Amino acid sequence: MTAAQLNAVCADLAATKANTDAVLQERERGKGKKKIALLQFQMSVLKTCAAKVVDSKEHLRDTDKEDDAVLRARIEARGRRIEDLEAALLK
Repeated sequence: MTAAQLNAVCADLAATKANTDAVLQERERGKGKKKIALLQFQMSVLKTCAAKVVDSKEHLRDTDKEDDAVLRARIEARGRRIEDLEAALLK
């Protein structure tokens, strides 16, 4: 082989290596994009789950408030009933 042929083969190998490197980098970027998309999906799922937990906690707080209000109303109603019964006994 002559020097010119060797130079041509070396240039061809360098071009092939550059193309291969470019393809590998593009594949890595594609894998990275897939990983990013997967992580974004997982974050979305976690945010949805967290929102449900917060909503259920707020619902429980609201339920507790409603329960307190119901209990207070019952106590007041029973207190009035006791007063009525005592008044009836005194008559």
